[in-house]
Amino acid sequence: MSARPPVGDPVAWHRAENLNYDADHDLWMDFTAGGRSAVLDLGCGVGRVALPLAAAGRQVVGIDSDPDFVAEFNRQAGDGPTVAFVGDVLELDDPGGPLGRETFDRIIAPQNLVQIVGEGPERLRLFEGIRNRLAPGGRVAITFIEELPVDSMEIPPQPEVFEAGGWTWSSLSVSLEAEPGSITLHRLRQRIDPGGEILTSEAETRFTRVSAVAIEAGLLAAGLGPAEIRDMPVSADYIDSVLATCSLPATGAE
Repeated sequence: MSARPPVGDPVAWHRAENLNYDADHDLWMDFTAGGRSAVLDLGCGVGRVALPLAAAGRQVVGIDSDPDFVAEFNRQAGDGPTVAFVGDVLELDDPGGPLGRETFDRIIAPQNLVQIVGEGPERLRLFEGIRNRLAPGGRVAITFIEELPVDSMEIPPQPEVFEAGGWTWSSLSVSLEAEPGSITLHRLRQRIDPGGEILTSEAETRFTRVSAVAIEAGLLAAGLGPAEIRDMPVSADYIDSVLATCSLPATGAE
């Protein structure tokens, strides 16, 4: 029987497929500067964005639906003020949820979260929850991919790898399946134990199609200010994303 891996597969795959991207760290540092309260990180995962912010002196509250990610986030964060909770980003309005009635000066939604939560109604629900979690004068920043491919395609092999304790998790993006309203990324995963035994599986992530115009319209419909749209830092290994930032009026008015 093989030895037990040092981390669970959900955490290892998340690390392999996400943590190599750090081109946006300076952007999040700049955006969260000057806040008077903790930063709320939506879909925080194991802390790709939040933990560098915490290391720079920010207090960060993360929320993610995956309990394995949250447990790993909190293990790495230690006993400081930065903490993550298990929760649904579409239920931000719930005062009985893990965030209680807390509001935030800065809210961030990295990793193109708005395209993973669902279609237009789900995005609007997310934006309305963000609005109700922002303190007056607070700001939100979200990322999304506007130029998703219109055709299905094979992807040139470029494995993403995480190694720990003699174990290797290798994730290979193999294809994009295009549909009118979305695109699905298919991955081939291989976990290799210290003895060389390989366990193969498949995974997929669906991204809904969205435009900058639709994002800004949704933010305005939720009662947030006009959005500023700009390109994210470019990385050769990831599809180019767009950043939208906007504010809640200082009076808290609609």
